[in-house]
Amino acid sequence: MKNYFFIAFLLACLANSATAQMVTIMNWSSGKPIANSRYAEIVGSAFLDDEFLPGRITLKDGTKAEVNLRFNAYNNTLEVEKDKEAYSVSSAAVAQFTTTQGGDTILFQNNFSGISGGTDTTFYIVRYFNENATYLERYAREIKTRDAEFNSASKGKYFAIKRTFYIGTTENGFKFVRKKRNSVLKAFPEKYASDLKSYAKSNNLKCKKHSDIIKILNFYSELLKTEK
Repeated sequence: MKNYFFIAFLLACLANSATAQMVTIMNWSSGKPIANSRYAEIVGSAFLDDEFLPGRITLKDGTKAEVNLRFNAYNNTLEVEKDKEAYSVSSAAVAQFTTTQGGDTILFQNNFSGISGGTDTTFYIVRYFNENATYLERYAREIKTRDAEFNSASKGKYFAIKRTFYIGTTENGFKFVRKKRNSVLKAFPEKYASDLKSYAKSNNLKCKKHSDIIKILNFYSELLKTEK
């Protein structure tokens, strides 16, 4: 019986904690539900995923909460679901959040400085991070206009995906890179160029995949260790 009351007490504490965390998050929200019809005249989606998916938010004040969320990639805003309604959360209040993409858990963070076109509140997918280097992806959606050539029904505005990639090192700061070997290698300090190029070629790393770029980043970190 004592165990029963202890478990009940523990569950109540957890529920109260989760409620308090949600209240803190909602204090940074728009306060009013967002209309689902706001993009009705635009073909496609403004979101990383249209559905609200389980995720974890960490606010800059340290508050953490597990909620259903989605990322608005058009206006760089995190949205949370409460009582089947959508609310936007101030990007200035959020330090990071996790969600899923293609079955994989991905981490979004902001407060990266020195990236062209970004601000302190711009969210990036963190593909790799350690004390030596960082690999980021900015996932965005843009509104474009399609002019009908043969079929007038195809004319109108639509959402297009825009993905940009950045590698940051202590010496070079953040550099825009394309997912090509030569572009990736140029992001690193010149004195490591020969070793990195040899490693990439010998391992047939064309850098069209995240895994190829991460292997180069790991090798770069190993090179730095040998200097210490």
